[in-house]
Amino acid sequence: MIASLLVKELLGVFRIGLVLVIICWLSPRAFFSWWGIFICSLAVGLYIGSTIYFSSRAIMRQLQFIPEKQDFAQEIDRCGFLPNSVMLRYSYAEDGVAKTIGNMVQIDPLMWHGLDDDRQAQKAIEVLNVHVVPVLSKEIQELYANIKKDLSFETQRFIFRHELGHVARNYSVKKILLMGLTGVSAAAIALVAAKLTIGFLGGLGAFIVGVIVGGCTDLCITNAGNYFFKQYEEVMADRFAIAYSSAQEIEAAADFFEQYDLLSKPFRKKNIGTESDFWYSVLFGYPSGSYRVGYLRLAAKEK
Repeated sequence: MIASLLVKELLGVFRIGLVLVIICWLSPRAFFSWWGIFICSLAVGLYIGSTIYFSSRAIMRQLQFIPEKQDFAQEIDRCGFLPNSVMLRYSYAEDGVAKTIGNMVQIDPLMWHGLDDDRQAQKAIEVLNVHVVPVLSKEIQELYANIKKDLSFETQRFIFRHELGHVARNYSVKKILLMGLTGVSAAAIALVAAKLTIGFLGGLGAFIVGVIVGGCTDLCITNAGNYFFKQYEEVMADRFAIAYSSAQEIEAAADFFEQYDLLSKPFRKKNIGTESDFWYSVLFGYPSGSYRVGYLRLAAKEK
């Protein structure tokens, strides 16, 4: 997991560096002027934001399995959304049971209970059993099986409302904006570092310094965004779900996340080298299991 995160970061640095090289080639004088740094940084941020936006839209277009069950539509209406304002699709959600992209809620039919009479869900399961399940390790398959075993119908309703909370709060739009601003900041700092070192390191040396400093800046801002922004959005999505859930449903969700935390900690230890709740929040942006269970149980008592 750490290796994959580092590879992802290096690819991000490469993309930023490539854009900067192209801009420098087109206008080398402007590249190291202060107004040039400002414009180039904005260009990098726009490039990153637009890339994420269009890739998300492409993923949304590729997902074809639309739920037939009316339960989802009833929940959407109950939570105050206008008709057709929320899109639904069946797709693989890794270990998340469900997830959100834009205004689309993706439900994992491999994890979700009560889909035997939904033909679209069964078609999706057939596809996933051919293309996804065979490439999962036995450990991951066992983890998913245990998660599904602990998933009750009450918890499913809470999780679905949680995802609707992300839609209501425009989480995906905020995330794209944050990543674009991260790119602007990283590019600006990279260019300033290159401008300050080009006199004694030369062009290539200054470029290398800029890419390294920019990459480190991007990594720091990204992880800070996970810990403060994404974790906050997860809590607020829970608050949205709490508002539309009964005490029994909230308590069931608390029980589920308590077990989920226990099940996932060994994999956390293996993949990131620690079971620390802090580093889990920093790297992935999810609240710690104990904190989440605590405020859910408190909300259930207050209902």
